Amino acid sequence: MTAEGGVSYVWSNGETGESISVSPTENTTYSVVVTDENGCTAMAETIVYVTEGIDDVANNTEIYPNPTKNVVNISAAGMQSIRLMDLQGQVVYESVVGGNNSQIDMGSLSNGQYVLQVVTRNGISSYKVVKL
Repeated sequence: MTAEGGVSYVWSNGETGESISVSPTENTTYSVVVTDENGCTAMAETIVYVTEGIDDVANNTEIYPNPTKNVVNISAAGMQSIRLMDLQGQVVYESVVGGNNSQIDMGSLSNGQYVLQVVTRNGISSYKVVKL
């Protein structure tokens, strides 16, 4: 994680650099207090979500097109919700789903890799989605 715009940085885990690397074993909230050259401070926080790897407990899940430039379609029996996260664990899209099909418009998101979590009555499945 990286903070910018200051001359000093104090992270909630005690580190003091502009950038830190974290590998939590459970979902963890991190915050940083940034101080600028005038002594003004600002605080920001983010949650790093931990998944146990990319898995598929929701059998027969389809995600297409992948990679995508805009809309990605999700099809899975008994979907209850979907969540799209960037690689820093920040949720960029979340929705309650009542059916077997859903879509996410990724057109406004930055190019790169994302993790899609699909919650069904069978559990949570995680998938890599690439935005071009």
